[in-house]
Amino acid sequence: MYKSKKQLMQELEEQKKTTAKINQERLSLLKNREINYNLYNMLKAILIQLGEKEIEIDIDKIEEAKRYELYVEDSYLKFAKRVKLIDKRKLKEGD
Repeated sequence: MYKSKKQLMQELEEQKKTTAKINQERLSLLKNREINYNLYNMLKAILIQLGEKEIEIDIDKIEEAKRYELYVEDSYLKFAKRVKLIDKRKLKEGD
């Protein structure tokens, strides 16, 4: 019925571990949501730059895109971001 101080301390430690794990998962989800939000904004900016409101992409193009890495860097000549697609296979060949 009554718990000893040692048992209570063990339960408290377990609760702290559980809370820390939950907080870590929450932060991870928030970071992923922020990344997705930034990617969607980048995609919307590309559509605006192209003067399009929609684009149809073939499944083959999506599969081909998997081998590319996307690099984003600040443009020093203007207030913009520069996006580069680089084929990972060609990077490996150059090494």
